[in-house]
Formats: sequence, structure tokens, C-alpha cells
Amino acid sequence: MNSYGKTWHTWQSEKGTQPGDRMPYGPPMLAWSFNRDGEAQPGLVEARDRQMNMSTAERRRARQDLVPAARPQEGVDALKGRFPRPVQDIPGVVDKRAAR
Repeated sequence: MNSYGKTWHTWQSEKGTQPGDRMPYGPPMLAWSFNRDGEAQPGLVEARDRQMNMSTAERRRARQDLVPAARPQEGVDALKGRFPRPVQDIPGVVDKRAAR
């Protein structure tokens, strides 16, 4: 519940990979999940939902009981204000600095 999705990627695959490609592909990079609605490229979440036959909105509604268990964490606001689109906070996703 208290992880905002930070992971180390040991290869980059944003351009795709082909059979026979050597891994790792590119330098390791730190990545994390989006922390606000609107940070993902327009249409990306919707395309993922269609491809995986799921609904982000339904999953979020089903997990509302977990919101009170969320605790502020460091780094949630690291990219705040860096997206060219309007964004909206997600309940339970709070940076420690903002919580003070």
C-alpha cells in the first residue's frame, strides 16, 4: 500500500525489443509509477485497460478501503509540476513534505 511504484529497470524497452536482442538493452534507469491522474500520456491508461480487459476506475473503487492505510512517503512529489497537462491528486498518495 505504501509503495508508489519506484523500480530499477535494467533495460529500456520503450522502443520495443526484437527476438535475438541482447539484454540488458541500455543503461539501468530509475523509474516509478505516475502519482497523479493526468501524468500518463493521454490515451495510455485507456489503451492498457482495453488491452488487458480491465477498468482502472473500477479497480480504484474496489480498493477505496485501502486509502486509510496509506501513509505519506518521500519522493511522491518529485515530478510535481513537470507535466504539461492538468493533473489531479489520487486519494492516499501524499508526499511526506506536503503532509507536514
